[in-house]
Amino acid sequence: MRTKLAVAVMTGLVVLMALSALQAQMMHQMLTEKQQVAALDKAIAAGKQVYSDPKLGTNRATCNSCHPNGGTTGGKVQAMGMDVPIPTLKGSAATFPKWKMGAGRVITLGEMNNGCITMFLKGKALEPKDPRYAQLAAYVTSLSKGKPVYPQLPR
Repeated sequence: MRTKLAVAVMTGLVVLMALSALQAQMMHQMLTEKQQVAALDKAIAAGKQVYSDPKLGTNRATCNSCHPNGGTTGGKVQAMGMDVPIPTLKGSAATFPKWKMGAGRVITLGEMNNGCITMFLKGKALEPKDPRYAQLAAYVTSLSKGKPVYPQLPR
């Protein structure tokens, strides 16, 4: 009986030690709010670089070419055989996910960014696991801070 009790106590201690180690590892991986904000700020800054990188495409154009500082040149582009006004990106991030007629489905902001990269910059779409994918989305989202958001729904 003592042997079974000793084994049970030892097993319990091993489990507690394993849980403590796991908890310590999880606590180590958690960032403070200040660290999270710093990480987001770093991603936004990197995304601004991606936004202005002519190597994102093959025609030397950048996201900033059509959307200077997140705004619009006021021009038009050819899309699906139509002249489409170049929109401002300020406030646009909060309208995603949304239905995109050209895709025939609901898309995310990252997918919209990729659509512009492939269609207008003549580049290769960014893979979601590529850090630039999230960095570009973080920068475009940062352009919406403090601006009232209204979904772009058909009227």
